[in-house]
Amino acid sequence: MPANRDGLGRGKDVRVRGEDRLLLRAARGAGGLPVLFAVAAVLAALADLVLPYLLGRTLDAVLAPGGRTGPWLAACLAVLAVLAVCEAVADLTAAAGSVAATAWLRRTLTRHVLALGADATRWRGAGDLTGRITGNADEAGAAAPAAVTALAAVIPTVGGLAALAWIDVWLAVCFGVGLAVLMPLLRIFVRDASAEVAGYQQAQGELAGRLLGAVRGGRTIAAAAAARTEADRVLVPLARLRRHGAGTWRAQARLTAQ
Repeated sequence: MPANRDGLGRGKDVRVRGEDRLLLRAARGAGGLPVLFAVAAVLAALADLVLPYLLGRTLDAVLAPGGRTGPWLAACLAVLAVLAVCEAVADLTAAAGSVAATAWLRRTLTRHVLALGADATRWRGAGDLTGRITGNADEAGAAAPAAVTALAAVIPTVGGLAALAWIDVWLAVCFGVGLAVLMPLLRIFVRDASAEVAGYQQAQGELAGRLLGAVRGGRTIAAAAAARTEADRVLVPLARLRRHGAGTWRAQARLTAQ
């Protein structure tokens, strides 16, 4: 593909780095909301990790003759309160941050497309550009909360594995072996699902482009009494859209079965 004025034709590695920079700029466009979400998500993960230990100590104190349950029960209540507040803050900041990042992406992409003029439709069809600015921008805007959530999930996972090794090292070894077997399956799933999602988005963009063209030529279509023919033309990518959607579900089913 020849080099485009939009800088998207410089090779795969450059495109990936450019996309990463764009997502980081979108996250910064949300202000301090991603940072607040990250703090709340990490604190919630730490509370999730500590709570089972406190519940166990509270139960031990209840069952032990003359055990002091007050301090442990108070600690459980405090951790539960922290967990509730952090989850509420995380939900609020994730939603608000995603909305702000999506709005920034849409404004930026719209300005970029308008600056390119007619060259924009040479890179992508009008329907595909519309789909990217509307639907795909929502997914990209939620990238920062999704990444933070994935990183925060590591805390209880690693802590639980450490606790498992403390209880019985062989349990941790068995878990590690199972994880080693699961990783290649996850890699295959990501590869297959990524290909299906890319095909789905391409078919979706083509369908949107055909529909946009039909809307623009609505009067001509009505005058020619060609509504049925035009509907068949617009829906040509629908079979491919269905095939890629079903392929995504098949990839998930294979992972579950394995």
